[in-house]
This record gives sequence, structure tokens and C-alpha cells, in this order.
Amino acid sequence: MKTVQIEFSKYELVNFLWPELIEDYGFDKARKIVSQAIDLQKMNGTKNSTMPIIFSGTGGLALIPIQMLEKENFVIFKFYIS
Repeated sequence: MKTVQIEFSKYELVNFLWPELIEDYGFDKARKIVSQAIDLQKMNGTKNSTMPIIFSGTGGLALIPIQMLEKENFVIFKFYIS
């Protein structure tokens, strides 16, 4: 894994990720992406402290601290990408 800095204020939260993943990658590949996100959380995450996120444009995964999503304005921070 490597550490990357991302400024989340440049991005938006979405609630239509599943249909978008199916459209972009097909059902089987979208299901694998979500399964990998769940596995990443199980292997490297901390319950009630981190959550996996999926970059819909690339199908990439990352773990993000939950408290970052609770803030009104996202800031630049480091997290791990698999």
C-alpha cells in the first residue's frame, strides 16, 4: 500500500454509485469492486473508525477515516490506497 494525499473538497459525495458501477464496469466487475472494498475494510480497517470508498472513475479503493466525512468541509489528509 502507498500513502496518497487527496483534497476531497474537489469531489462530491454520490448516492448513485451502484448503478454507475454497473453501467461502467458491468454487473460482475462492479460486484467484485464492492466485494474488494468490503475485504479491504475487514483486513485493514478499524470498525467505527474507517470505511472503504470507491473511486467510480477508476474502480480504485481506499480506506477513509469516518470523521473526515462528518466534517462540513473536507481537508487534505493522508490515507492508504490498495
